[in-house]
Amino acid sequence: MTLCKEICSRFESISRHSAYHTGGCYCKICDYYFKEKYLRCPCCNMRVRYSTRSNRRKTESEIARI
Repeated sequence: MTLCKEICSRFESISRHSAYHTGGCYCKICDYYFKEKYLRCPCCNMRVRYSTRSNRRKTESEIARI
């Protein structure tokens, strides 16, 4: 938590389930769920986490295969 500068409190927070369902993200350094999708946390500049379970709701044709 030493990297968290409390800047994330300016952004709109959302619950965990809603953030992953609507395409939000989570920063584990700041312990904050963002409503919008970011590549890096606007507060500590670390990479954010997205839902990895979204493939469960997609059909076989929507999932890209190599």
